[in-house]
Amino acid sequence: MKRITFSRWQWFLARHRRELAFLSLLCFIVVLAGCAALTWLTDANSILGVAGDTLAGVLGLIASLTGSVLAASIASEISTVITDAQAGVNDVETMVEEYQQNPSPTLLGSIEAGTQAVITNIKQFLSDTGITNAKAQEVVTAILQLFLSQVENWATLLPALGAQAGDKLAIIIPMNKKQFKAAYNKILSTPTGDPNVDAALAKMKRL
Repeated sequence: MKRITFSRWQWFLARHRRELAFLSLLCFIVVLAGCAALTWLTDANSILGVAGDTLAGVLGLIASLTGSVLAASIASEISTVITDAQAGVNDVETMVEEYQQNPSPTLLGSIEAGTQAVITNIKQFLSDTGITNAKAQEVVTAILQLFLSQVENWATLLPALGAQAGDKLAIIIPMNKKQFKAAYNKILSTPTGDPNVDAALAKMKRL
């Protein structure tokens, strides 16, 4: 991803990371104090659900660019990867709902493993997307990096569910829904200079 193209988007994320730094520290202190970590699970699926919406956005973008910017074969491969990631997020959401009803170390382990599988798959895809159009590559990368950051931050909360008083955990609070939606919409609203890509972005649903 070219930093110059998405400088405003990167500035937006950097600003909110600074704002969330204090909240991250507060969460760290709570864990050290041995307070219950189950409370944040009430918003867990909301966080994952909104993050998952960006994957649907990528699928829509790929469909719009197929033929004009992307070869059908490449578009099909990308759609398969993104669809698998969507399924992974849905599976994690289902397990979180089960955990809320009947928490267990085994189910928590499955949630952590499922979350890590989604993270790993997206990282592998980002290492070589197969997209040759530079502007399309930048946009897809920006959206998936935003998704990845949110899910990775969410994953840092999971160990708190099994933490004991005195445990030290590195926790990063995910963006709230409003912040995440604004960051995503910012990417969609940033012109790339490529008429085909910009036309596709203009048609995409904002969060």
